[in-house]
Amino acid sequence: MEIGDSVKRASTHYSILFTFPSHRAIIAALFLFSLIGGLCFYTVTFGAGFYVTGVLFGLTVFFLPSLISDLIVSHVILPDHIILDARRSSALSLFTIAVWSFILIAASIVGRALEASLCERAFVFGFSLALSIRFLALNALTEKGVIRRLSACLVSPALCLLVSLSWMRVPPLLIVGGLLIASLMSTAAFLCLKILEIQGIRRGLESPVPLFRAFASVWMEDEPDLLEGFLEKGGERVNALLQVLGFGENVIRAVIIAPKVHYGPFRSVGSSQLPFIIGSRVEALGRIAFPVHTTVGHEMDLTSRAECEKLVQKAIEI
Repeated sequence: MEIGDSVKRASTHYSILFTFPSHRAIIAALFLFSLIGGLCFYTVTFGAGFYVTGVLFGLTVFFLPSLISDLIVSHVILPDHIILDARRSSALSLFTIAVWSFILIAASIVGRALEASLCERAFVFGFSLALSIRFLALNALTEKGVIRRLSACLVSPALCLLVSLSWMRVPPLLIVGGLLIASLMSTAAFLCLKILEIQGIRRGLESPVPLFRAFASVWMEDEPDLLEGFLEKGGERVNALLQVLGFGENVIRAVIIAPKVHYGPFRSVGSSQLPFIIGSRVEALGRIAFPVHTTVGHEMDLTSRAECEKLVQKAIEI
């Protein structure tokens, strides 16, 4: 195996950490889970002769409302959000619909065994759980206003519930109970996030929730600005040794550049892309550059690309 092949394989494996299924794949999975959920729900509850009804139930109650709500969230409620674009809004809907479908199928099996109807209760409980999951995810991933966050939480489960009323008779009292359960679950999730935030501040650390958002924006979208802001606050000012060795007769043709700096932490944050930046800058001057990795660890990661630029300028001057 050639070195180039090894690098390609390593790059492929490494890139899996930062990739996400395509929007089409997520939509296909959402369609499949909606189909299976509705089909199993109706055939287990009412018999095999209701498979067509079950398919229509899954498509109209889960799939289509989810598609519409994802478009509303990504283009109307949170159009400028770094992380929650249409693809990831669909991924969140996929997860909640999968959980909702599992609850319906489990309730259908238990109801069939006990010869009791649990359809409406199971559906409303699934609604409560889906709403709570969306509340936790959106509060962890976005700092937008309360109205926008609540709207993004409600739109998908609410559309599914409204459409379901044309398929089943859900007592108003049961819906109120479902909303109460969702409120309790969401409050518990909100309190958990607040406790994490308070504990982090008490220990003299940054609030973990905004830090998680900054990390997620880098991991998912390679947007390092937020995370570099945290690193700048927590970083230390040190003097880093920079060694440059030039080769050439009369005129330097090639240089080995060895900064006592670690190329990290990851993606484009800090000094992660420092070898490429040094190489491209030096080669633009007509010289061959060999940036090398010195014997330092992540404690010598530069905190931002601005600090990276200072080091590159010093290397060029030398």
